[in-house]
Amino acid sequence: MNIRVGDFEVFENGSIIGNENAPIDFIFNEKIGFIIRVQFQSDLSIEGPKVTAAKFGKVGGIFTFSNFESTTGVGIVTPLKVGTYSNRELYLIYRIYALEKGGKNFQFTWLLGKEVKNVK
Repeated sequence: MNIRVGDFEVFENGSIIGNENAPIDFIFNEKIGFIIRVQFQSDLSIEGPKVTAAKFGKVGGIFTFSNFESTTGVGIVTPLKVGTYSNRELYLIYRIYALEKGGKNFQFTWLLGKEVKNVK
């Protein structure tokens, strides 16, 4: 079965119950080091929830979710472009629920967009 959301193809979706604030690694291609790491932190110097992104490893990325402490969930519904995968645009949609005893429920949908030519 294939699932489409508008113009996007659903590549992978699911829900992960995180162990306290342990990082979650999405390993797209371990051979070349394409790993997307998701990590959570509390930062009292930042007001409200915030997401930052940085390079991780050779070709991966790390997303730091700060202050996602709502038990009713915080997330996005507009796809966030992450990069390319298998010559297609790669997007992420997420929703994060804080658990009462620590940790997070990270709900995710990875989407593939249009084909990208001349990707290195």
